[in-house]
Amino acid sequence: MIAYDETLYKRINRPQVRDGWKRLSEGIETFSSNPSKKAVRITLVRGYNLEHPERFAKLIERANPDFIEPKGYVHVGYSRRRLERSDMPTLDEVLEFSRRLANATGYEVSDYSADSKVALLKRD
Repeated sequence: MIAYDETLYKRINRPQVRDGWKRLSEGIETFSSNPSKKAVRITLVRGYNLEHPERFAKLIERANPDFIEPKGYVHVGYSRRRLERSDMPTLDEVLEFSRRLANATGYEVSDYSADSKVALLKRD
């Protein structure tokens, strides 16, 4: 998951599929009904989706994951053609986003990895 609405989805992903956001939205419903343990990863990109963690809350509620993994974008591969190295968030930014998301969703920050710039949120 990288976006909380269709406008941001199109801005970040530049999808080739016209109805990509609709498909993602429908997939969330299927995802939530799966009885196995589930995790949602949110890839965080400075200047795009890092500033408003609360806006992800409704999607998280619909997806109903057991875990949430906010992870900082890494400037590798094809993304280097579209994004800058400066778009990579710091660990502190990832953790601040994670705390705010936890407050908005009722999850708690359980752990993090400094090397990977990723946090783990779980249900209370």
